[in-house]
Amino acid sequence: GQHEHQALLSRAHQLALLDAFGGHQAQADEVRRLAGEWSAVARRLQALSASGDVADRIAYLEHQLTELGDEALAAEDIDALLAAHKRQANAAGLIRGCESALARLSGDEGFSLDGTLRQVRSELARLLDDEPRLREVDGLLDSVAIQLDEAVAALERVRDSLDIDPERLQELEARLARLHDLARKHRVPLGGLATRRDELAAELESLRGAGEQAERLAREQSRLAADWHRAAQSLSALRVETAAALADAVSALMDELGMRGGRFVAELEPADTGSPDPQGLERVEFLVSANPGQPPRPLRKVASGGELSRISLAIEVAALGLDSVPTMVFDEVDSGIGGGVAEVVGRKLRALGAKRQVLCVTHLPQVAALAHRHYRVSKDVSDGATHSAVAALDQAARIEELARMLGGVEITRETRAHARQMLERGQAA
Repeated sequence: GQHEHQALLSRAHQLALLDAFGGHQAQADEVRRLAGEWSAVARRLQALSASGDVADRIAYLEHQLTELGDEALAAEDIDALLAAHKRQANAAGLIRGCESALARLSGDEGFSLDGTLRQVRSELARLLDDEPRLREVDGLLDSVAIQLDEAVAALERVRDSLDIDPERLQELEARLARLHDLARKHRVPLGGLATRRDELAAELESLRGAGEQAERLAREQSRLAADWHRAAQSLSALRVETAAALADAVSALMDELGMRGGRFVAELEPADTGSPDPQGLERVEFLVSANPGQPPRPLRKVASGGELSRISLAIEVAALGLDSVPTMVFDEVDSGIGGGVAEVVGRKLRALGAKRQVLCVTHLPQVAALAHRHYRVSKDVSDGATHSAVAALDQAARIEELARMLGGVEITRETRAHARQMLERGQAA
């Protein structure tokens, strides 16, 4: 609709504005806090009841933890098990490989690295007197001989530690099978079994005290509900006083803004929520009667854009600096007014503009002269298309534009002088 973008027409925003006008934001925040805490406790109670039979769940968790507790699930334990299984499964091949390597090193297959190395060193020894630099080569070969002996000893130790043990292999395979079964059951990888065990243990710990926890939460919920009701009743009393004060202030401003006999009402009505509500015990609806004898109607149903702009201006001026909306746009605010009323409207807009960003579309010089800044909006048709343009005006252009608004077809020197005088007086306001 025409006005659906306006925050002031939202009932929630109207209630917040009423609380800001009355200066009881702290009480409103306390009501909101207590309602939020009550809702959080209610959700926790609901979660406990949704878990079904706690005893059955505890028995189930205990069984799961017993299964998992029988196994070593630490990452290093699983890595060691996998390595042991791989080593035992390949024991025969490992033994054969070690023996083959030893045979090649020791010369059992007709060739010996150790024997070849001794022969080379013996031949070089006869040449050392003729070429001293060969001593360095002999030293290196001596190191090789030592490392070769160490390698042979290490190979023998590895070979001797290996044992083809079908029973050990069967035991390792059984342990791995149990772990894989548990991983499939809990839908986690092998490495995630320890984390799953800890999660189940934490849930079990929380459920073992579920009965006491439910009783404690129920008591907490009752306490919060009582605290909320007391705080909400106190806030309601303040809102009744504030609604009357706001109605008087806005109605007086409507009269100043050319809506004589108009009336503003901040109507409070009970909010039947059945549980602690963050907004309190009531809702507010801003009602207006723009003309004498007409019954007040909701602000959001006021048909005239000009009336709505002036009523909104009256509300915002009454609550000057209290509305959280940072930018306000007024269109048709000068509809149906002129003369002194137009200047009053301009002064109210200027006062509001000192607190918030205010944009106003106007065709009245009395309103425009009081603005802090001026922009001219124009249309131009070129090549069959219409284009809009917005231009910021300097001092001379401001005077010229005000003169155009004041004058007729021909703008005289007197008209420009009047425009300059209006602008100077407006900027001094």
